Amino acid sequence: MVDKSRRGRINPPLLGSDSSFRYFDVIKDLCFAEAVKNGSNLHRQKITIINAGTAAVFDKKNGVLLTPQLVFSSVLTHEMVHSFFIGHSYSDRKIHVFPYASSGEYDDRYDLMSTANAYMYHSNFGMSGPGLNGPHLDYLGWLPMDRMLYFGRCNLFCILILKADFRESGNNYTLRLSSISVPHNQTRGWLLIMLPYDRDDPNNYYTIELRTPHNFDRGIEQANYEILNIYIRI
Repeated sequence: MVDKSRRGRINPPLLGSDSSFRYFDVIKDLCFAEAVKNGSNLHRQKITIINAGTAAVFDKKNGVLLTPQLVFSSVLTHEMVHSFFIGHSYSDRKIHVFPYASSGEYDDRYDLMSTANAYMYHSNFGMSGPGLNGPHLDYLGWLPMDRMLYFGRCNLFCILILKADFRESGNNYTLRLSSISVPHNQTRGWLLIMLPYDRDDPNNYYTIELRTPHNFDRGIEQANYEILNIYIRI
């Protein structure tokens, strides 16, 4: 005897598990096939919105999938940025922001790639912001090179700028830092400071950036400096 009440019912796997990504990949394939069958000519990278469940995922084959609860600017932009080969942002705290997250994952509240735990704000298109942190902007080439300072790696042009920018007080020096929350052509100070801490590997360094409650960062309560630990695996 067939239990008709259970016919056609599918229980989705735990969100964030490997099986959940495969599950949503199948859904995207089915949606794509149905659209093509009905005469649609779709780009390889696309945004698929389904009318059930709670998920926001990206994969290289079929792009972004969203469900109704997560159709807002922050989540959509977050998933699209994954296509730029940028992953999630982390803190060094031993916490799990979401049950399926790794330790510290999604815990940079000043970065779009920690969406759902980041400083978002209400917009006409749902929750929006924040922008990307300095290292992610640098990775994308969205920070002007003459506004970034790496201590210990400085050419003559950089030294001339430093001499004009440093304010000496005894043995201390002060650098002017401008907010990366504001369009760069409206500011003049440094946008990202990089401080190497590993004598044997210059790819390991701290970054310092200034964030203020402007534009996509308007969800930030007050101006703040963010210090990040960067290490690059080669």
